[in-house]
Order: sequence, then C-alpha cells, then structure tokens
Amino acid sequence: SAAGPYAGGRGETAAQQPARHICRVRRMESWSERGASTHQIPLTNLDLLYVQAVLLHPILVHKALDWAVACRGLFPRVKRGPPDDGLDPLICPAEEPEEQCMIQWARVKKVARAYEKMQRSYRADASRLLDICRQSIVFDDLPTMTACLSAIAVDPDAEVLRIKNRLNPDFDSAQSAGYRDVSLSLCIVTEETRSLGIDLHVCELQLLLRAFHALKSDEGHERYVAARNLRSE
Repeated sequence: SAAGPYAGGRGETAAQQPARHICRVRRMESWSERGASTHQIPLTNLDLLYVQAVLLHPILVHKALDWAVACRGLFPRVKRGPPDDGLDPLICPAEEPEEQCMIQWARVKKVARAYEKMQRSYRADASRLLDICRQSIVFDDLPTMTACLSAIAVDPDAEVLRIKNRLNPDFDSAQSAGYRDVSLSLCIVTEETRSLGIDLHVCELQLLLRAFHALKSDEGHERYVAARNLRSE
C-alpha cells in the first residue's frame, strides 16, 4: 500500500512525525495482569539496524529486480574493462536475463557514513537513517519510471512510507548539487520478512533517469561529497 507524497506512513504525515525505524515491544500493563500489549517505539540501536539491513538486502534486491523486469528498468553493469569497451554501462534484465549476474547491486551503507549522517543530520537519532539498505533502478524515460512507481504502489509486499520527488520543478536542486531522482522510503512486508523480524525496517529505493545516472561517476560523486561536507550533512 502506498502513502501520499512525503507522507510519514503509519497514519502520520511528515509534518506530524518524520519517517523512522520502529520496533515492536510487548509490555505488561501491570504486574497483576497476565496479558501484555504490543507497542511500537523508535528503533535507535544502530547495531540492530545493521543486522536488519543485512537480512533485508537480498530481499530488496529480488523485489527491485522484479519491478525492473516489469517496467524495463535498468541496473549498473559491473565494471570489468575500460570505459570505452563498447558495452552499455546499464543492463536491462527484461531484455538481457542472462546478464543479471553482471548487475552491480548497491551495498549496505558504510558504517562510517551512517554514523556521520546520524550525527550531522539527525542529532544522533539512528531511527532516522532510512537508507542503510538501499537499491536504485535507472530508466530511459519518464513513462517507464512512472510505470514502475505504479507497480510498486499496487504491490502488496511494499508499504511505501514516503516519496521524495526531486524531479518536481518546484524542488530546489541546489540542495542536491543539481542531482534529481525519485526516492522512496518503504518496508517489504512478506511472510519471510515477518518471520525474520524485519518487516518494519525502512529501506530506500531510488528511481532515476539515465542522464542523472551518468553524472554519478566517481568524479561526480566526489563533488557531491565535497558539497555535502560543506553543508555538514
């Protein structure tokens, strides 16, 4: 199920409560009562968040592949030769299923960067780190990107908590050094994730156009990191 743009999910708007990781706890109402009630509280333990992210990573990879195949999405190709070797740097798994083993999947966020972001942007609140587990899908045009958004919105396994639409003309791209994408914060809710206790873990899925992916070169990323550090983010 999908929440509205920039919605906080769980029945809250972004203005009321920022999206964050939560966990379930069972609490005895009183010592005289045998029953217990289940509550949800922010999950602020960074170590536990990383355990959840590692468990969720292959599940998110599988879901991202399914959405990409359905909507002709693209993924980065593993670099094994010079940049001018003639190969498209992106793989379309719908057209090249045999090339799926060559997809360069995003890794779990580095601990040092997560700690830096937590301190700089979230006042040491680890529950606000929603991109420890993340993937991205690239598109040749807006219609295929929109189709993917629609597929995610009706996917019963996906609970979208927030959408940041940086392609909106009203978005100030100076905030992102000119970079634009559509970023989804979502949970994968299946029997498998419930059994692993990770159905409440929030992950990030970035949808971006090929032109912006091309700018995410090593040099372009270095410029972004420099600008981010200047803003202490």
